[in-house]
Amino acid sequence: MGNNETLHDYYLIIKKHLIFIIATTLLITTLTTIAVFVIKPTYESEASILIPKKDNNINSFFSKIGLDVTDSPLADMSYLNKDSNNVSDFVSILKSRYLAEKVIKNLKIENHEEIKVKDKKSFQAIIEKFQKKIKIFPPSQTNSVLKIKVRFKDSDLAIKVINRYFYELKKYLEETNYLSTTRNRKFIQQQLGKISKELKESEDNLFIFQKSNKTVLLPEEMKSYIKYISDLEAQELTSKIYLGEVSEKINSTNKNMPEFDKSWENFLKELQITESALKTRKNVLEVEKNKYQSLLNNLPNKAIILARLERDVTIKNALYLLFTQQLEIAKVEEAKELEPFKILDSAYTFDKPIFPKKKLTILISFVVGLSLSILGCILFEN
Repeated sequence: MGNNETLHDYYLIIKKHLIFIIATTLLITTLTTIAVFVIKPTYESEASILIPKKDNNINSFFSKIGLDVTDSPLADMSYLNKDSNNVSDFVSILKSRYLAEKVIKNLKIENHEEIKVKDKKSFQAIIEKFQKKIKIFPPSQTNSVLKIKVRFKDSDLAIKVINRYFYELKKYLEETNYLSTTRNRKFIQQQLGKISKELKESEDNLFIFQKSNKTVLLPEEMKSYIKYISDLEAQELTSKIYLGEVSEKINSTNKNMPEFDKSWENFLKELQITESALKTRKNVLEVEKNKYQSLLNNLPNKAIILARLERDVTIKNALYLLFTQQLEIAKVEEAKELEPFKILDSAYTFDKPIFPKKKLTILISFVVGLSLSILGCILFEN
């Protein structure tokens, strides 16, 4: 009986103040309705990119430096032949302050009402406010699709921000030679240019000496040995050049990009393996050099000079041929490699704003207004 009496009392209170309850509810609902139509809506733009997997293969690295490890213990390096996914790199770069700053400055939106701060000198505060409007969604375990969502009241600006992010991402990857094949091709071109210049200088020196000393000749055995030694030294120099390139990239990455996921751990392991292989090659070369030196000591002074000049030209020529071949291979590999990412869905804006959701907001305001007015009447009567 008690509960029925209480419910009846509430009913009487509601009936007594029905006009007030209706008026209050309508007032709150009306004010909310006006507000949601007056407030400038916030739109959400979305786009997605497909990130192909990168293949870090130790055997391809060895082939670049002229090492054949097919029948050696180095061949069984399965832990280095796994596919490495560069998804974490992309997520880290897109979330970085560096890229956010690039987007803001290039779009010239430092003073945009939604991200500007009172202290105009605090650009870091602008970046932080801007980054809150950017959401990066990493790929799931079943795919390699990365999504980016941007929220702004200006839907056109939201699309511009996404497009600029993709542009700056691609530009950054190009500047840092993210693609291994592009990095390799540029490196080989650089080395080839140096070797070409050195080869010309060596050939000029040999030509001048031969012109001044026409009677100086080398024994056939010495000529054959010069060719053999030169080939060995050219391979060793090639290996050292690549070794130095890898070391430099590792140091540069560890030093300059601490906030990004380091993707160079495999190169560290490759470096150690390659150093071991180089030591073995160096020992073989030292034995052959000693034999060459003993042959060289038996020659007259001018023949020794000629032999050294011949050897220098032969080494440079061997290096030039090696890098020319490697450049052609690098160009083919670069052409075959996929771009770092492909735009799967271009930036677009949803027709309905993300905020405010008009129907839902009005419905909630009606329920809240009704509940508060009834509760107020009950408390007033009690």
